[in-house]
Amino acid sequence: MVLHPELPTETKLQFRPWRAGSRLSDSFWHEFTISCRTRQGVWTQHCAGLVAVKYETERNPTFADEEAAAAKRHHDEYVRLSTAGFNPDDPRQVYASLAELGLQWGPTFTGLVHISSGDYEAHCELEIPDTKKYMPEAFEYPHIVHPAALDAFIQMVIPASTPAGVQLQKAKIPRFIESLYISTIRL
Repeated sequence: MVLHPELPTETKLQFRPWRAGSRLSDSFWHEFTISCRTRQGVWTQHCAGLVAVKYETERNPTFADEEAAAAKRHHDEYVRLSTAGFNPDDPRQVYASLAELGLQWGPTFTGLVHISSGDYEAHCELEIPDTKKYMPEAFEYPHIVHPAALDAFIQMVIPASTPAGVQLQKAKIPRFIESLYISTIRL
C-alpha cells in the first residue's frame, strides 16, 4: 500500500469472528483485514490475520509455575537487550531514513522514542502520543492495546531485523507475526 501525501485514501479495518470451518464461528479468534479503496472505487486487501484477546484470569496454582517461568524469560530477555550496549540511533533520523524509502508515519504513529540497535537485535522504547487531540471533539474509544502501540511494535521489527551499522536500502515490514507478548508490567 503506497499512500500519496496530498490525496486522501479511504482505509478500512474490519474485524469479524473467525470461521474455523464452513459453519462454525469461533468467538475466541477474530479475523482482521486492512483494505484501501482506489479512486476508481476498487477495494484492495493489503493485510489479513487473526487476533485474540487473552484476559487476565484468576491464577490457577496448577499453571502458576509455567506462567512465572514465561514471565521470567521475557524479563530476562528485556534486561539482556536493554543492557547490551547497542549503538543508540536518533529516532527522528530513523523515521527520516524510513520516509526516504517510502515508509512514512504521521505524528500519532511515530512512537519510538529510544532505539538502540545491534546485529539483528534491538532495544526500543515507545510512547503513545496524545492521540485524542487529533480526533473529532477529542473523543477516543478505550483500547485494550492502542493502535499506535501495535504500529510501534511493528516498527520495532525494522531495527531488530537489520545488521549492525547497515543503512536500509529497501523498505521492509513484517508480513506475519507468529507470537506477540504484551505485558502491562513496566520493566
